[in-house]
Amino acid sequence: MFAAVDCTEHTEICTKYDVSGFPTFKYMLYGKNAQAYNGGREEADFISFMSDPENAKKSSSLPPAAEDMWSDAEGSDNIIKLTAVDFDKFIQTNPSVLVMFYAPCKSSLLPQLCHVHVFITAF
Repeated sequence: MFAAVDCTEHTEICTKYDVSGFPTFKYMLYGKNAQAYNGGREEADFISFMSDPENAKKSSSLPPAAEDMWSDAEGSDNIIKLTAVDFDKFIQTNPSVLVMFYAPCKSSLLPQLCHVHVFITAF
């Protein structure tokens, strides 16, 4: 499961999870023990991590820069946009969630996540 929080609108969540730069990824199991995601930023890296978080492989290349906002990316409707109202319940009821904390003007990685979600849900 992939989710995203806009830190310009939901600062209390981002503060709670010590988000100080964008994008920041945190991996959560049922909302407990939020762990920093230190994997790669390519589509293959996200797929590898979510397929096996304990043994994910990291690619060596850097992601391409995106010029448009990610909401226009194919598959973006598969990313759950969380708010202060639904964040806690969502991460506590879903067994495995990779959350991207972002600021819209500073995040170019969501297109990769959109494609990853489409790929994983195809299984």
